[in-house]
Amino acid sequence: MTQEFTDAGFVRSVNPARRELRVEAAAGVIAKLEGRPWLHLRDATGEVMRCKIVKLSPQRGFAIVTVAAGVPRDTVARLKGRRIVLPADEMKERGAREVDAAELAGMTVVGVNGPLIGEVVSGFETKANGVLEVLRPDGGSLLLPLVPEVIEEINWDAKKVVVHDIAPFAVEHDSGPRLT
Repeated sequence: MTQEFTDAGFVRSVNPARRELRVEAAAGVIAKLEGRPWLHLRDATGEVMRCKIVKLSPQRGFAIVTVAAGVPRDTVARLKGRRIVLPADEMKERGAREVDAAELAGMTVVGVNGPLIGEVVSGFETKANGVLEVLRPDGGSLLLPLVPEVIEEINWDAKKVVVHDIAPFAVEHDSGPRLT
């Protein structure tokens, strides 16, 4: 039986001489990588390979991952741009507080009873919580805080964010398609 994986980040740059990968991912994903023996990477064809992690140095918004000497330097050089993947069941367990808002870009936002609210076009973090910028079907946009009071469920398989009543929390902006 093959294991299913979900995208969790990507390799921004590589240093083959030191066998280092600069991995960009949400803070919650980087925390999940700490203590793991293996880093799973998906190429453009969908093939998943794994590399032994020797050291992980978390930074702000990314991590430097040193892979074992058993991974040839020429292989490390080809890893730039690869997607970091985690087992799908681990991604499904995360709640609103464990998700980086930028991870939800491209997902559809729907109400608990199914009405379409819009699509997440971007996300950013504040000191208090994450914030989603949602483009509504009518062309306007709104900001939604990424908090349990708003988020009912994040369905990674269906790429949907299910929300409660957003009226007390949403900040609307109708003067253009994107906030600047």
